[in-house]
Amino acid sequence: MKAFDIGITDFISGISNDPKITKDGNRVFIIPPFQRNYIWKSEQCGILFDDVENILKYGGKHYLGNIVFYCNIDRYKNKEYVLIDGQQRVTSILLLMCAIRDVCNSKKLKDEINKQFLKLSQKNGSYKIKLKQTSYDNDSFVRIVDNQHTVEDNNIVNNYNFFKELVEKSEYTPQQIFDKIKDIDIVSVDLDIQNNLEAVQTIFEKINSTGEPLTQGDLIRNYLLLTKSPEEQQNLYDHYWTKIERTVGNDNIDEFAMYYLIIKTKNEIRKDRIYFSFKKYFKKGEYDKVKILGELLKYAKYYRMLKFNRCKDDDSIDDCIEEINCLKGNDLYPFLMFIMDKCYDNNIEEIKEIFDLMVDYLIRYRIVSASKGGGAFRTLFSSIINKIEQNKAKITRRDILKLLSSSSSTARMHNDADFTEKLKLGTNKPNHLYGKVLLRKIEKINTKNIKIPLKDVTIEHFMPQTLNNKWITDLGGNKEEVLDKQRDYLNAIGNLGIMSQGYNSKLSNDSWSKKLKEINKVQFNITREVCRTQNWDFKAIEKRSNRIAIEACKYITPPSNSKIDFNDAIYRYVSDEQDMTGISPTGIEFKGEIRSVSSWPEYFAKCCSLVHDLDPQKFAKIVSENAICKSRSTRTPNQKDPILTKDKTKVNTPRKIGTTKFFCESNLSPNSTFGYSKELLGLFGIAKKVKVILENNPSAEGDEIEEQID
Repeated sequence: MKAFDIGITDFISGISNDPKITKDGNRVFIIPPFQRNYIWKSEQCGILFDDVENILKYGGKHYLGNIVFYCNIDRYKNKEYVLIDGQQRVTSILLLMCAIRDVCNSKKLKDEINKQFLKLSQKNGSYKIKLKQTSYDNDSFVRIVDNQHTVEDNNIVNNYNFFKELVEKSEYTPQQIFDKIKDIDIVSVDLDIQNNLEAVQTIFEKINSTGEPLTQGDLIRNYLLLTKSPEEQQNLYDHYWTKIERTVGNDNIDEFAMYYLIIKTKNEIRKDRIYFSFKKYFKKGEYDKVKILGELLKYAKYYRMLKFNRCKDDDSIDDCIEEINCLKGNDLYPFLMFIMDKCYDNNIEEIKEIFDLMVDYLIRYRIVSASKGGGAFRTLFSSIINKIEQNKAKITRRDILKLLSSSSSTARMHNDADFTEKLKLGTNKPNHLYGKVLLRKIEKINTKNIKIPLKDVTIEHFMPQTLNNKWITDLGGNKEEVLDKQRDYLNAIGNLGIMSQGYNSKLSNDSWSKKLKEINKVQFNITREVCRTQNWDFKAIEKRSNRIAIEACKYITPPSNSKIDFNDAIYRYVSDEQDMTGISPTGIEFKGEIRSVSSWPEYFAKCCSLVHDLDPQKFAKIVSENAICKSRSTRTPNQKDPILTKDKTKVNTPRKIGTTKFFCESNLSPNSTFGYSKELLGLFGIAKKVKVILENNPSAEGDEIEEQID
């Protein structure tokens, strides 16, 4: 390493009278693509200009700091000075010189600035720009150096224009300002590392601990793009990193990298340790940087869908993402990105099933728990990713629900009892914050057609948050008693209604009779139904809370170990995962046609016949690929036990599937049979279109023959 004091103009021009310094008027500076873009604002540029004017006023010199670089030889044998630290200062000095050049009237000064600081003449009469910026900034910088008109809105252009304004308004001439730039000193630090990339990265980390902090994303970019040649660096930057930045957004790089690392490590990652965790993980094995960047680019697409709610391929996934974000489910992003990576190109139907489950899971959690989830969420879902990668669970709604339900974590799936209690609890603030997702989902299930986006839906308190005298009178008259009771009922689910934004602003704390006129115009049935109630009081809130809680438990997926409550002789359609122990099927409905069944084995066989008739070739492929199988192998090494087969010796108790040549396993528990049926129907995209008719049958209760997840 070589370090010495030098004036900033001598450093940039390569021309110095100091005998200790090697003259090199042909030097060209490069800001490597792994560096951050130009980020200085007018505030920093104003301070720099003040420093120059202070030298003019008071004399002396100004110290601008260290400029750290190493020398690289390009493919044409030319020496390039690669800036490691100081790019912001060097760029700003050159923008100031461009401003001086373009404001002054002196041809001599214009030529001096161009020849010594901005442009390097070539033998063929052309010239090179003496400072090559990153791809993001380079075009704007080149146009300014070439004195071409530019209107881009970025830091390069904005600061150039700011400097021009300062020079024009200054009490000093452009020549005087230029002359005093020569009195700005730096320490030139030549690393002299001879392509030691590990040393360059170490320097970056040291600079980060003492200078203006680099972000975690900056450090990761440096780590991945730092290679032996600028050409290779530029190639990685252009083909991968710029696409990653454009996809996730510069401000989201740190968060995206953290989620990606959680997927890879299955560990909690501190926000201030993302880079060091990243480096530690990838230094353990032989990871090719191109492979890492390619994987990051792939995950970036899924992150963008989640962060910005932009899944153009399927509206129902978009709806789920909107609901997940409204429920503040960003801690689930690593898990959701993992699921999308595994299923997006080959099983989008399963993604829809799982995302819909995640909405229900978050609704229950947010309404029941006072905790934000955070680390508990990430720990639980990292363990689920781990089980899937170890083949201890499948990427199916059924298996994931089982894991959420059986977990002892505080982030487990909450049961109906806790859910109902909190829905009715009017002091529970989450009902107000997240109730609109629940109410909108109930509305969507009941009416099948919701045209209002969730972002345009608001929550109205029927009994207002601030009670005027009219409300206090209608609620009993005793102000102290009414206000005490109001706290108990205000945020109960029965007191909440969903509105479009246009209506909500009109309602405020109007009297109930005035509110009814507006509520009757609302397009949501679950809100408009209160118009049948002439007096809105605590009894009415309690009654509606009870009714909505029953609907919520019916429609919002419960833990898989919860029972379905059937009354004798009542048949219901069930499409969600439930504990089927003690329940017998009596039929299967598809497109209005009901096929009678008398047992779970017969139900499964009828499901198989149904999808076989829809697409015999696809069914045959599913059987040949063993796509529906158990999670263990007991018969054939390295091959999981099948559920569907052409060879009936491959299953314990074969049952022929209609008139086909295939057989299905019939020695399964009710829960397993129901689960495998849904998995099969999901592969044909009709899981939500096929309904099972169930009847309570206490005599059928018994132990499960096998676990849903081994």
